[in-house]
Amino acid sequence: MLGREQVLVVNRLAKTPAGTVPGTLVTRAAVVENDGGKWIEVFHCDEHLKNPQGFLGATPIAPVTGWRLQYEQNAERGLQLYFTPLEMSGTSGHIPTIGVRWNPKVKRYQSLDRNYENFLGEVPTLETIHSHLK
Repeated sequence: MLGREQVLVVNRLAKTPAGTVPGTLVTRAAVVENDGGKWIEVFHCDEHLKNPQGFLGATPIAPVTGWRLQYEQNAERGLQLYFTPLEMSGTSGHIPTIGVRWNPKVKRYQSLDRNYENFLGEVPTLETIHSHLK
């Protein structure tokens, strides 16, 4: 693992929306790391999931207004985060949960494939995601 102190910080929803299963519901989340006395953000979640390299793979293109956050600390893999969009504008149907954890090979948080086994890369801008879909 990193060997540096990390903290998960969230902005929780004040009230659970009607028809939503209770849980840790957030509008924003971040993992910050102590780098020699200075706290730096190493993962960010607002309308999209990001790290310093860009938008994480599997991040919805449509902005997400709130997320259900589940997390666990694993002795081998470290902090594992699971984000499920509460709703996304312009979409319907099943909304998949996105797994995120530290990738020791590239030394940053990255999203995982649907089986939560393999890391997905990043794209620098949402326009890059849009151009790949055309």
